[in-house]
Amino acid sequence: MLSRLPDPPHHLFKLEAGQFDAAAAAWRVHVRAEPRTTLDDENFPNNLGYCVLAREPAKGIEVLRLVATCSPSRRTRTTASVRPT
Repeated sequence: MLSRLPDPPHHLFKLEAGQFDAAAAAWRVHVRAEPRTTLDDENFPNNLGYCVLAREPAKGIEVLRLVATCSPSRRTRTTASVRPT
């Protein structure tokens, strides 16, 4: 009988292990594979980052840095579709 392979560890586990680049790469792979879940995947770590920031500032900053690095909606948006009025 075939069974489902386990999902790879969440990128936040890699971040906790001190592997920022690996965490960022894992998040980017996930976003490319599942673009519809990007907003959910951005909101959770963003909210978590602020919660952790209050208790463990260094860890909270790393979570927020990961969100800022990998989140498509946090990047500068183009204004090509915006017409001046």
